[in-house]
Amino acid sequence: VPEEVAQRAFNDMVALGAVATPELVEIYTTDDEPDHRRWVAARALGHIGGKDATQALLAGLGEPDFLSRIGAASALGVLKTDVARTALEEALFDPSMEVRCTAADGLAEIGHAASSLPLTRSLTSPESFHRGKSLPVRGHIVLALGRTGGETAIEALVGVLDDSDMALRAMTIKALEEATGANPNNQIGDGYTTTPAQVQGWKDWWAGHASARGI
Repeated sequence: VPEEVAQRAFNDMVALGAVATPELVEIYTTDDEPDHRRWVAARALGHIGGKDATQALLAGLGEPDFLSRIGAASALGVLKTDVARTALEEALFDPSMEVRCTAADGLAEIGHAASSLPLTRSLTSPESFHRGKSLPVRGHIVLALGRTGGETAIEALVGVLDDSDMALRAMTIKALEEATGANPNNQIGDGYTTTPAQVQGWKDWWAGHASARGI
């Protein structure tokens, strides 16, 4: 099915609103349904919202099937309610790496400053290191912190600048630019590489910021 046709069908389904919710819930909660149908149904529930859709997605986060939890986490990011945000903050510590990544992406979509603290906790959690490496989970968390912003997020991001993974450091610089609107030393990050001058520029910027606040 061409992408534009699929998108139009999805939009038409969402446009039905609550009328479509019972059928979508049934698709999402039926294990025998193909994974892609369950994923689409979950996303549609996130767009439609409402009590029944929210309850189905929250329940999905507790399912043993990690694909159900991924679908729920993705849809809750679309829902963007306080209940959805709180659930995604808890999902940052899900046993599945894929669910943790999706939860961080959902919090990035919501972009609420209150999520900075749980994101920061998950950033340093042992479970966020996959086989001892920083990516991919911490990369998703870093990008989410760039969206949530605030001093908690910025301080956590500055701390990542010493990570041994250059790709993560580059993502962190882009996240800092988004969170602060600043550009120390007039060096725009490209999201792929870093230089010692960029890293030091951000450290100096944060040190000056903290000093100005009397910290």
